[in-house]
Amino acid sequence: MKNKEIVFPKGSNESSIFGIRVSQAREWLFIGGTVPRDANNVVVGKKDIQKQMTKVFDNLRDILLEGGFTMNDLVQLNVYLTDESHRPAYFELSRKIFLNNPVAQTVLVVRGLNDPDVLVEVDGTACIT
Repeated sequence: MKNKEIVFPKGSNESSIFGIRVSQAREWLFIGGTVPRDANNVVVGKKDIQKQMTKVFDNLRDILLEGGFTMNDLVQLNVYLTDESHRPAYFELSRKIFLNNPVAQTVLVVRGLNDPDVLVEVDGTACIT
């Protein structure tokens, strides 16, 4: 995305400490909690965090495309995991997906989500400049 800049705190260039500056945004898309459900509203990959994360990102991509956006237009994500042990798998997948397009992310471990079969939920913001 043009007009998207990574901003580091003064004296730091650590990849885990940054913000995203967007200038001249024309359109915004605010994405509510996205979970690993298929078109029939069935949870995909019960008890399998890898399958659930893959489905969440597939659903996220589909929402973006339907709104006229791409994964490159994402600027911010909030990620909710139900278990601390899921963090490494999440970060491994997100590094692959966002390798050339950093996204400001907050990853939280929560006690539970709306459906006990759901292990991960993601919401976020995208913009087109």
